[in-house]
Amino acid sequence: MNRIILAYCHDNAELAETVEQQLSRIGIPFEHITDKPGEAPGGISARLADTNDPVVLFVTANFLKSRDCMDGALPMVQSLLRERRLLTVVADGKVSNDGGATFEYVETHFDRMVYALQYMNFWQTAWLDLSTRHQQAEGEEKAALEIELNATRNIANEIGELISALREAGYVTWEQFEADDFAIFFRQFGLQEWHEQYRQ
Repeated sequence: MNRIILAYCHDNAELAETVEQQLSRIGIPFEHITDKPGEAPGGISARLADTNDPVVLFVTANFLKSRDCMDGALPMVQSLLRERRLLTVVADGKVSNDGGATFEYVETHFDRMVYALQYMNFWQTAWLDLSTRHQQAEGEEKAALEIELNATRNIANEIGELISALREAGYVTWEQFEADDFAIFFRQFGLQEWHEQYRQ
């Protein structure tokens, strides 16, 4: 039995924890891959590229607006799709306006262009803001901003294509994923006999 990788933005860890708590009871081994504080942008994509296991990717508003998650996401997703080992689950993100004391849920949509545009505009604006800061910076600060600027420019250039790739490949919502005792999960990875065991 292969491991199944759960990949997500650290802000949405409860999604992956719910899946693991439910499904590890029948012995399915999971590995979590998420962005880590202080890691260079693109770390999550690089670590996913190094695996051969099936991947459940949780795409949320947090993921789509995280430089750490989005840097390198397009080639990573394309590679996983080519190898037929990606299941994309689109779920609500969350934001806090009081430093993490409370959270509000934010719906994640990119099924229509009007929804996708908000993410494309987000990265375009982030790139323009960083460009201005970079021009005004000096020394070490300028060098650090250059790394961020390059990553942000790549994301701004690639996000439209990433969203198109996810839409064309097909994805499920969190509600669809959870329905019928996670039937989609078992079907996607050829684990139908495990599904019977899980139901019992």
